[in-house]
Amino acid sequence: MDGDYMERMAREYRATLGAAANSSAARDAAYLVERQIEWIDAARMRQGQATRTLSYLKALKNKTLAALRALIGEQSVPDFKAGGCRVQGNLYRKLVESQIELFVLLDRMGAEGTDVAELLDTETRALGILGVL
Repeated sequence: MDGDYMERMAREYRATLGAAANSSAARDAAYLVERQIEWIDAARMRQGQATRTLSYLKALKNKTLAALRALIGEQSVPDFKAGGCRVQGNLYRKLVESQIELFVLLDRMGAEGTDVAELLDTETRALGILGVL
């Protein structure tokens, strides 16, 4: 391979990463996943039966959040609210609606040139878990 070709590929890769780091879609997705984790914690407090399923769902969301934070270039420490999350309405409905919104954001990130295949795979599994609940 030619050295100029490799250098051009490296520049394009760096530009793509820079665009992803400055992308509002990645930040919005990270914020949305943080809210989902809060809602999952609230659901775990309300329901005693599905705690194992909700714990697995929370683990998937934490994996997604860590990947998004790494993509953005921020620390992987989430900024949840200190107290418990008081959610008005149906938690399941909020989780499903936010999951759809998250897929839209991930598609937008993919259109911007970010490789989101692993994130989409993880979130597809999370959607399957939501279907079980």
